[in-house]
Amino acid sequence: QHQQHHQQQHLRGQHSNNSYSIDQPLHSHDMNTKRNVLIHRNENGLGLHIAKDDAVAGVVVVNIADNGACALSGEVGVGDVIVDMNGVSTLNMTLDEACDFLRTCGPDVTLGIIPSRVVVHLEDGSIPAPSSLRTVTLYRTEEVPKYGIHLIESEGKVRICDLLPCGAADLCGEIYPGDVIVALNGNVVEGLTQSQVTHAIRNTISVTLVLHTDMSPLPENNGIVVEEEIVLYRENGESLGFSFETFDNTPGVFVKRLREDGVAAQDGRLLLGDRIVEVNGVDLMNADHTQVLALLGNKHANKFTIHILRISSDTAVDEGY
Repeated sequence: QHQQHHQQQHLRGQHSNNSYSIDQPLHSHDMNTKRNVLIHRNENGLGLHIAKDDAVAGVVVVNIADNGACALSGEVGVGDVIVDMNGVSTLNMTLDEACDFLRTCGPDVTLGIIPSRVVVHLEDGSIPAPSSLRTVTLYRTEEVPKYGIHLIESEGKVRICDLLPCGAADLCGEIYPGDVIVALNGNVVEGLTQSQVTHAIRNTISVTLVLHTDMSPLPENNGIVVEEEIVLYRENGESLGFSFETFDNTPGVFVKRLREDGVAAQDGRLLLGDRIVEVNGVDLMNADHTQVLALLGNKHANKFTIHILRISSDTAVDEGY
């Protein structure tokens, strides 16, 4: 019966052939093996990726970035259980609370560690590559109200297929198209559909993701990218009523804001995050901000034929685009 309970409590990893197996629940007498490790945060951060499981009292180290402070210390290992941080117990912390603590505890942190209580292994017996998993927390704020993540289901995995420029995911710089979502707010997502993962994220104000880097190609368009031609008309001197942004490493022009009483908002077809690739026959894929401003601000033009690319709303975790 105990063995059956044990099997039901194991953590799943990157995909079906990667699992984090729990040796056994952590009992009080195991505290005799605890040691304190002082970590000095470096320019790459702590480089510590953690998870939470009901079968383990504390938080589990599931991966260590090879250029982070924990790896360089040589004192923290995959499978270690952290039972306190700077003297504060982790036994009743949620994963969010533990991640927040590690982010805000200052340049130094003392970790109370029970070594190697959890076996983290792949099906072939090897441990994950040092940088294969990472933990990222995103927040919705007044300044950045959208996570800006699009998801797709591919070969039984939920993957990030695109990022909205200037969304929380894009600005954090730690999430990339192709990444596989392994866990969400401490819950493993294996077996969930893209729709279920989207629903779990959509109404949150913050989300903590455990991600696995997957360099394999994403599926072809498959209905993900929508192409549309939008024709807008304006009176002499009237503004189209939207602002835009360009990015050095991303072709096209992106709709940043829509003025409620503007021509574009009243028409209703142009949406936040749309990538404008052509206006009135002029290719904007490699245009800079000044060129776009001159084209859209042309006071002698009253008709604007705009070609846009849009990631389907079916893949977006945010509502409204």
